[in-house]
Amino acid sequence: MLLYLIGAGLSYGDEPPGAQAIDEIVVESERQVERQSQITIKPEGLPAKVNIVTRDDLQMMPYTGDYLDMLRPIPGVQINKVARGDIGHFIGMRGFNTQQSTAIFVDGMPVNTLYWPQGQTQIGWLVPEMIERLEVIKGPFSALYGNFALGGVINFITKKSDPSPSLGGYGGTYDTWRGVGVISDPSWSKSLADITPFLVWEGYSRGGYRHNYDYQRGQLFNKFTIPLGEGDLSVRAHYVARTWGFPGVLRIDQMKAGLVNRKDAASLYDRGDGELADVVLNYSPRDGEEGFHASLYYAYMWQAQAGTFLPNPQTRYESRFNYCGWRLLYDYRPFEQMSLVIGNELRRDDVRTNICRVIQYYNILRPMNSYDFRQFSTGF
Repeated sequence: MLLYLIGAGLSYGDEPPGAQAIDEIVVESERQVERQSQITIKPEGLPAKVNIVTRDDLQMMPYTGDYLDMLRPIPGVQINKVARGDIGHFIGMRGFNTQQSTAIFVDGMPVNTLYWPQGQTQIGWLVPEMIERLEVIKGPFSALYGNFALGGVINFITKKSDPSPSLGGYGGTYDTWRGVGVISDPSWSKSLADITPFLVWEGYSRGGYRHNYDYQRGQLFNKFTIPLGEGDLSVRAHYVARTWGFPGVLRIDQMKAGLVNRKDAASLYDRGDGELADVVLNYSPRDGEEGFHASLYYAYMWQAQAGTFLPNPQTRYESRFNYCGWRLLYDYRPFEQMSLVIGNELRRDDVRTNICRVIQYYNILRPMNSYDFRQFSTGF
């Protein structure tokens, strides 16, 4: 690409002495993009602003234990962090600034849930060591991603392998530490019946500036890729458990009077726990995009969160749900400049949420509300 910068001396009235035109400057640069003349079902082919974060980009980003670090550098992505463990964050684009407006996927599995509040995303477990590519599609331009995509889509694609096994860790202030091990090597597939393993096992813990602001996470991420027919089948089994404290809200008049310290917690019994288990199967053509694509998934999640907001007693929210589904499509290309895509998406949710007044997190005073519902949706 050639960029021409041409300048000339401009003045009003008499031209100042010594004024002269700026010489022409030619700046040469190259823009690395895929050929838009080719048919593609990748996000790069959409008539929308698309940001792609690659594996190399992630390696250059600082990471402090929060997946939001991976999204903050992307222009136009609005993030409001909820400081209560992993109950979800507000991620918005294109003027939509709620949890219901951005569809988020990990390896084809939707992670927008019907948990309270609706549209919450449980992706606090994502770490850079897992991710091959991150796609951010701004606007509702993709027909492949369905519900929750008013503002846009964020699609995380995990790795199939790493060049070699690795072990890493760090520590810091406020009792922060993290350890992560990656077990992977493409050459192992020769002795494992062409199966390529990719395992990421992580532990993370931190304290905090205030009391009862601790957070712990442990997870096992296991993925295996197998050649099958004209494509590759990847099987992912993942489990993560988390627990955290919630320092709550202090009254400023009590702080000014010296009755409480700014580091104190509203209650030492305000906390949260959660676990997530999922199984995901993905199939895609080995050479190019033409052919059969499939994603099948099942996820189970349990989460509890309790908070004290005086003068009310402690309130606990607890949800359990299962959801499963698939995304199937066939990309048929009879001519070089023609693509016909036919597909089906199906999802079934089974959710139960209970809200109770409690004492010290576990002891129930009285139930308040209970929600139990199922939802089935499909589209072609």
